[in-house]
Amino acid sequence: MDSSKIAARIAQFELIHISNPREDTIHGVLDEMRMVGRHTVGRPQKGIQFLAPSFSGKSTILKSYADKANAEAAAGAVPVFYMELASATTPNQMLDQLLTTLGDTARVSSEAQRFKRACDISRDRCIELFLFDEVQHLISNDTARVAWRVTEAMKRLLNEGVAPIAFGGDLSATSLFRSNPQLRNRLLTPVELPPLDYSNTADTSYASIFFDRLDQKMVDDGLMSAKASLGSGQIPSALCAASSGVLGTRCNIVREALRIALKRNARKISAQDISDAIDNWAIPQGFAPSNPLRGWREAA
Repeated sequence: MDSSKIAARIAQFELIHISNPREDTIHGVLDEMRMVGRHTVGRPQKGIQFLAPSFSGKSTILKSYADKANAEAAAGAVPVFYMELASATTPNQMLDQLLTTLGDTARVSSEAQRFKRACDISRDRCIELFLFDEVQHLISNDTARVAWRVTEAMKRLLNEGVAPIAFGGDLSATSLFRSNPQLRNRLLTPVELPPLDYSNTADTSYASIFFDRLDQKMVDDGLMSAKASLGSGQIPSALCAASSGVLGTRCNIVREALRIALKRNARKISAQDISDAIDNWAIPQGFAPSNPLRGWREAA
């Protein structure tokens, strides 16, 4: 298969979204926050930490929730506002980013005016939940003082009673909340998305279901002609072992196996393609110390 066709199918793969029980549970928590927020609008709102290892699917879960909620909204309304925080963000930069994302291009001079405008426009756009992602950027390449001031601005948003806030980020963001006990006191029980344990039967079962659905979706979308048995046999546990249980890393291994299969014009991804993807991508990138499929061959 030529490069342009391979690129088109890889792009299709990157757009695939697989609904799964873990995502459904977290979406349920966000639903509850929105409903409580509707009944308590104008009163101080609550926040929640959603911190998880990189590539675990955290951002995908948040974005899919926002997309689903906003697709059903009335014209001009943004019930769930998603924003990925830029690195080294100051309070004014955060508020400007929020306003720009909402389509407001006017600029006011002071932080107090920016804050008021952000609250007013958020109410006008019927925001019921803020999703601030990559909050660890607040403590990257900047001083603790600036990070503290940004979390103070977020705490003020909660106190203003506009809407609840979910804070997404990697595990390094834990220190951000520890440094602001007043904000921490406004948070609900954290949402967790731990890596899957390939020695745990429940986790292995979950992975099998997820990758069987991904396998079927690739066939349904015409990426492959036949399923690859991604959800059965040795492959689910091998993918789990080669990715330290991180779902996004496993999906990346499958993507690289798809690329290999397409290059050889195969009808389906083989176990050898998965093995080669682990050798060529996961191990060099430092995600897998060894290849659990090395030397394994499918039956003819």
